[in-house]
Amino acid sequence: MNKKSYFIMGLPAAGKTTYLAALAYATKQTDKIKLQWKTFSGNNQYINDLSHSWLSGTVVSRTSLANQQLSISVELIDSDAGTTYGISFPDISGELFQNQYVYREMEGDYSTLLKQCDVVLLFVNPDNVISPQFITELPERFRNEDSPIMRKLQSDPTDVQLVELMQFVNYIRDDISTPITIVVSAWDRVEVDYRKPEEYVKNNLPLLWQYIVANSNVFIAQYFGISAQGGPINSEEDAEQLIEKYENPIDRIKVVNNNGAVFHDPSIILWSGMQEG
Repeated sequence: MNKKSYFIMGLPAAGKTTYLAALAYATKQTDKIKLQWKTFSGNNQYINDLSHSWLSGTVVSRTSLANQQLSISVELIDSDAGTTYGISFPDISGELFQNQYVYREMEGDYSTLLKQCDVVLLFVNPDNVISPQFITELPERFRNEDSPIMRKLQSDPTDVQLVELMQFVNYIRDDISTPITIVVSAWDRVEVDYRKPEEYVKNNLPLLWQYIVANSNVFIAQYFGISAQGGPINSEEDAEQLIEKYENPIDRIKVVNNNGAVFHDPSIILWSGMQEG
C-alpha cells in the first residue's frame, strides 16, 4: 500500500471542510471516480455529519478551533491500477492559520504534521479575497482601528497572508522540495472569466503566484478549481433548487484542472498530488 499524508491549509472559509465533505460522500458512493473509499480511521461521526450536510445541500460548517480533527486517515483504492493509497490529513481551523499570520508562531503538533507531510493543499476562496489597496483607500475605521490585530485581519491583502503561510511551510520543512496543490474553491463564481485555475491565481493573487514561481525549486505547484457544492447556497430555496437540478448528487461536484478539463470527481485532486509526490 502506498501511503501519502496531506496537510490542508487555508484561511477561514477557504473551502477546506466543504471539500472533505464532498470527498467523503463521493468516494463512498460510486466506482466511477478515480479513487474509492475502502477503510477509515478517525472520528466516524464527524465524517458522517460532513457527508450528510453536503448531501442535503446544507452549508458545511467551518471547522472551529474546538472541533479540529488532527487524525483523519482513509484508505482509497484506485481500481484501474489496483493500487491502495493510505491517505491522512488533518482538518484544521482556518482561524489557526490566521492566528499564525498575526502572531508569527505555529503550535508544535501542527508544525510536526506539516514537516512530515508529502503534499500541501492550499485552498483559496475567491469570495473572500482581499485585494491590495493604498492606505488612503482603506476605510477610515481600519486606519483608526485601536487593535492592530484586527486591522491586519481585515485589511491585509489575502496574497500577503498566503505568502506568509508559504514562508512558514518553507521554513518548517527546511527547504525540502514540496509538492503543493493550490485549489481555488467556489470555482462556479469565477469560471465565466477564467478557464484555468492558475490564471485566476496569477491575476487575483499575483504576489502568491510570483512567490511560487520564484521558488519553483522548493514548491512543485499544481492548480485546480473546485465547486464542491455545485453552486452558491444562501437559503433553503437555493439548497432545494440545487438538489432538484441533479439526479446524481455527485454531478454537483465540478473539478477543473489547469488544462481546463472538467471532472465530477474530488479525488482527482488527491490522486494528482500522489503522482507529483
